[in-house]
Amino acid sequence: MNGFGLSLQESQSGVKLSWPQSDVFMSRLRDIWNKVVGPNSQLQMRLFPADGLGKGSRLQGDPLAASPLVVGSLKKGTCYKVQIFTVTKSGIVSESRYNDYFRMSAPPVNISVHDVTRSSAVLHAAFISFEEVDQECVLNAVVLDMHSHVVLDKTLKAQSQNFTPIELNGLRPFHKYTVNSKITCSSGPSDCLPSTRTIRQLTFSTMQDKPGPVLSLSARPLNPYSAQLMWLPPALPNGILTHYVVDIKSEVLNFRMVNKLTIIHMITIYDTLTWMQVQRFDVWPLYAAAVDEINTRGSPSLSQVQKSYSYLLH
Repeated sequence: MNGFGLSLQESQSGVKLSWPQSDVFMSRLRDIWNKVVGPNSQLQMRLFPADGLGKGSRLQGDPLAASPLVVGSLKKGTCYKVQIFTVTKSGIVSESRYNDYFRMSAPPVNISVHDVTRSSAVLHAAFISFEEVDQECVLNAVVLDMHSHVVLDKTLKAQSQNFTPIELNGLRPFHKYTVNSKITCSSGPSDCLPSTRTIRQLTFSTMQDKPGPVLSLSARPLNPYSAQLMWLPPALPNGILTHYVVDIKSEVLNFRMVNKLTIIHMITIYDTLTWMQVQRFDVWPLYAAAVDEINTRGSPSLSQVQKSYSYLLH
């Protein structure tokens, strides 16, 4: 095939065997063809599934017309056996021939995410086109969290035009995930190289959840009537924190000294320590302070808030 300058390549849903494009080369080829192969001889191409199942195709041409030989309606991802040889006018078949495998490219796949919640999501995958595909092609999906840790690595076969939905459970709230996926077609003889298509990377974020408790809440008396509270943002904010709510109550008289004091505090990546100064305490020996952080999903559960209490002695 190389001696004649022929090229075999995939074309839409089939394969195409093309003659050289150079007029000078084709002029020389016709002269050689007439002297070596013989006038009125033909170039023939046979193409059939490598597994022996299904019908094959047989086409013929010659350098005089130099028309490409096209076989269409082939299955994406399927391996085919290709034979190219010459046949003289008297029916003599050439001893040397092109005899090799040709695999169609892997089919394109669309993957999307649905039903995203605070801790779960579902991946849907389907073939984009309605062309016939090799049902032995497999889809591999790898889900990574924002720290590049593998959350899921799954491989599955297609069912008609769709793949079985992939359920993702146990995800972290307000967390970004990345889906890297590819489809690989490798059925057939081992000499037939597999075809792999990388699918466009997909990213999604889970919904917000109530934040976890603040960290390292401490209190430092400043004088008999005021104190300074300090704390660190929660390890798991589970969303964008909008403000903190500080609750002060007396442990001695067992009633709330004041209503909840709200501090509007916009969180940034530079925040490491948050504090406030509380004044106008009565001269009582013991107070308790709780800091409750708020995001768009609300505040933590009561059990979490109570863990953040810090006591003030006066």
